Amino acid sequence: MKLIFQKRELFEKDTKLIIDLKLEINKTDREIDKILYKPYSLNDDEIALVESA
Repeated sequence: MKLIFQKRELFEKDTKLIIDLKLEINKTDREIDKILYKPYSLNDDEIALVESA
């Protein structure tokens, strides 16, 4: 039973780490996109069009 608890605890830790990393990656991607759009002076509609492609 102890081994099952340890495995579950490890799984939950790893799951949280993965979720946190995905959130950080998404945040970084959005920041990069903003940097790339800036020189083109894209408005919200143009950005939406680019992102939908």
